[in-house]
Amino acid sequence: MEFRNETTLLQEVYKGAKMGSDALNQILPKVENPGLRSDLQVQLQQYENTSAEAVRQLKALNKCPHPLPGVEKAMLWGAVQGQTLLNKETSHLAEMVIQGSNMGIVNLTKVLNSYAPVGAMETGAVAERRKQARTLAQQAITNEQDSIARLKGYLQ
Repeated sequence: MEFRNETTLLQEVYKGAKMGSDALNQILPKVENPGLRSDLQVQLQQYENTSAEAVRQLKALNKCPHPLPGVEKAMLWGAVQGQTLLNKETSHLAEMVIQGSNMGIVNLTKVLNSYAPVGAMETGAVAERRKQARTLAQQAITNEQDSIARLKGYLQ
């Protein structure tokens, strides 16, 4: 299925960044390792920058970002609390974040792969908005991959 709707792509970028920042805000208070804390704070800042840029691009399209559904937020909270109840080891926390980042990469890649590239005949503001949306999605994926690479150093 191919689509040309940058709104759908931007909504997915926004959703992934908000899920990531919500998860990290729950995990960070449990982190004792200063290096991991620093790396997660960098990742959190990337999520916040990405979500802000997605909102900016959506507003340029006269759209608003969809808030995260309450069910998804509750499931995220329950998963983080359950997985950290008995194990707050650095390696375990890093693994949790890596798994979440991998899910974000998969979800965003699926949407990005169904998003048609800017056609050779497209020009002007519409083509530029489509290019910006694609670039933001690709940057979000790259940020996740970079974070995973850093976090692998904490696995034992």
